Amino acid sequence: MKLSQIEFTHQGKPCGSLRIRAIEKKIGRKLPDDYKKFIKATGGGTLSLKNTTLVGVTLPDGEELEINVEQIFGNGHSEDDDNDLAGYASFLAEEWEIPTEVLLIGNSEAGMHESFVINYDLEDFPLHSVLYLDNDEPGQFTLVAESFETFLQKLKPSPDYDPDTAGQGQLSEKMQQDIARAREGTLSPQLKESIAATHISDYEQIVRRAAYNLALTEGGFGVWGSNPAWLQLLDVVYWAAQQVQPSSSLESFKGPFWEDTPWDGNEYQFPSLIKRSFLLEGDFAGVACSEAMIEIWWKRRMEAGVLVETSDGFKLKDDYIATVLETLR
Repeated sequence: MKLSQIEFTHQGKPCGSLRIRAIEKKIGRKLPDDYKKFIKATGGGTLSLKNTTLVGVTLPDGEELEINVEQIFGNGHSEDDDNDLAGYASFLAEEWEIPTEVLLIGNSEAGMHESFVINYDLEDFPLHSVLYLDNDEPGQFTLVAESFETFLQKLKPSPDYDPDTAGQGQLSEKMQQDIARAREGTLSPQLKESIAATHISDYEQIVRRAAYNLALTEGGFGVWGSNPAWLQLLDVVYWAAQQVQPSSSLESFKGPFWEDTPWDGNEYQFPSLIKRSFLLEGDFAGVACSEAMIEIWWKRRMEAGVLVETSDGFKLKDDYIATVLETLR
């Protein structure tokens, strides 16, 4: 597959040799030449359905793997961008305890539960080969391709890919759908109760305006990177929820993000407040994001000193939220 033929729904910035050297210096690795060319030419990003399905990989138990590669990391628009190899990908590698013998380069539609790495120091696999790693089975690597270039060549169209409707038209349709969700979608009981607890008459309109602003951004309700509109939506929703029940920790606010995630009983956390809000008929979830996106919001607000620990849990400061509300009115 020629690099010019690869399609993305969310793309990084193509770059030059100086940027590549800066990435290599930060990660402490020399990138393979074919991976360098990919980043230079495309910037990396989230793959479209045209080139996302990986087939022909056999797992150690003999099962044939058919999987959608969602994202290949490259050059983001900033270190907080969820496409940045040197910043965000390094953060994910540390959070998910990816072995240091390999370099994290991508993940699947299941997020970081399934990832792709380039081999550097594992003796059982060729140098710079691409490996599949099931992060629910730590240390279990499977050879995908002898090189990054071969890995790209193995990516095929998804069964759901329709060339007649692919491209910008699809993105515009999604944006229209997300706008409708922001304006008309049902809100969860927890979010409704939280809004009522603010005793601010137009607070629902403020929350919906924040969701509308998110719908207008690239990616929309599928959140990428440190999107300012996403951070602002979390601000207004969290502040409303703290009027009823402040979260005792980041883990408490994240709640049962996945089915097997421990839950401390907090009813006013991300899944109930946002993921189950802004729903139209037939929708199963509202705003979708990774756990890391929530962690970025929490970390930034803590570092800014506007999210503080109190005897009653973590709270956003009232004077801070006043400035947020002012921008949304």
